[in-house]
Amino acid sequence: LTAPLLPPPQAPLAEGEKEERFCVGGPDISSCGQPRKSTSVNTAMSFADVVARMEAAMGQASLLLNDRLRTLQSRCQGVTLPPAQATEICEIADGVAAAAYHAQKWAFALRSQVPKLDIQDTKPTRPYPCESPEEAFAALHITLPRLMVNSTLAQNALGMIVKAHGEAAEAKVVACGVSLQDLRALAPHLERLVLRLGRLSTAVRAAPTLREFVPEYFRPILGRK
Repeated sequence: LTAPLLPPPQAPLAEGEKEERFCVGGPDISSCGQPRKSTSVNTAMSFADVVARMEAAMGQASLLLNDRLRTLQSRCQGVTLPPAQATEICEIADGVAAAAYHAQKWAFALRSQVPKLDIQDTKPTRPYPCESPEEAFAALHITLPRLMVNSTLAQNALGMIVKAHGEAAEAKVVACGVSLQDLRALAPHLERLVLRLGRLSTAVRAAPTLREFVPEYFRPILGRK
């Protein structure tokens, strides 16, 4: 699969240290099968457990992302984001778009195994990266509902395959071209985005009110009296 869900490691690991693939802070949205070293045992969930928890994890992730997005948009009214923050919101929007794309691609790949589901017979296209905060906010409003729809379709397809094939379901899914690593990475990826969106919202300085702006603007001329 292309368009990996997770960013590359930020720094090389020390000798003997195992890589922490996913975030270690922020909300825990019932990560589907990929344990955190800080909170989980070393045994990953079974494939059936991953599928069973996927729907709840996606619902919680969507709720948190929408809540953080509303807060950020409220704080951004009348504010011009500096370049670093503008880049951050674009990367977050791209991350949500990547998750929605992968979920849609999984549903598309599994459509032959679940003919009862109404899955469109159109191969999804990779999303384009956002280039401005305005584009990022617009993309988030489009892709968050799409993420819920696509992940629900994928989860329903996976659930039907698990029910029909039992222990052989994992092999069936892999044979259809679905990466189990990407499937397990979805919830931790969204946890990371929730954390980044919350941090960005906290870092944005709200625009001053008129009562605050006027004295500050004319202070160089009128002095401090």
